[in-house]
Amino acid sequence: MALGTDNRLKSNISSPLSKRPMAPMVKQGAVDDVNNNVLAGVSGAGRMASQQMGGRGISSGRGQQSRADMAQAMADAKAQQQVQQNNMAASAENQARSLAYDTAMRGEQIQNQGLLDSLTNVRRSEQMSGLNRGNDLSEARQRGMLGLNQIYLDRTPLFQSLLQGLF
Repeated sequence: MALGTDNRLKSNISSPLSKRPMAPMVKQGAVDDVNNNVLAGVSGAGRMASQQMGGRGISSGRGQQSRADMAQAMADAKAQQQVQQNNMAASAENQARSLAYDTAMRGEQIQNQGLLDSLTNVRRSEQMSGLNRGNDLSEARQRGMLGLNQIYLDRTPLFQSLLQGLF
C-alpha cells in the first residue's frame, strides 16, 4: 500500500482517447464578417443611383427617388443572395472537411485493426508451430520406440540351424 498518494492528479490528466479531435471548420464568425462587409458595401447604392440620374441644376423628384429606391432594393437583393451563397459555401466546406476527416479516421481505424489482426495471426501461427514441433517430437520418439520394438531375432531355419550347432 502506497503512502502519500495524491489521487487528484489522475483527474487532471486527460486520456488521448477520451475526446475525439474535430476537423478544422470554417468559423462562423469569419463568414459573418464577410457577410457584413457585403451588406455594408451596398448600403449607399440608392443614393449613388440618385446622384447618377441627376444633373446640374436638376432637382430630384419622386420618379428619380423611385428609381433610386428600386436600385437600392436590387442591390440589397443581390447582397442577400451573396450572403446566402457565402453561408452555403461555408456549410458545404465544413461538410467536406468533416467527411474527409471522418474518412481518414475510419481508414486509420481499419489500418490499426488490420495490424492488430496481423499480430494476432502471427501469435497464433507461432503457437501452432510450437504445437506442431511438439507433435513432431512426440511422433519421432514413438517411431523410435516402435523401431526398437520391431527388432526381433531371426528365426529362419538356416539361421536356427547355425545357432543350434554352436550350442
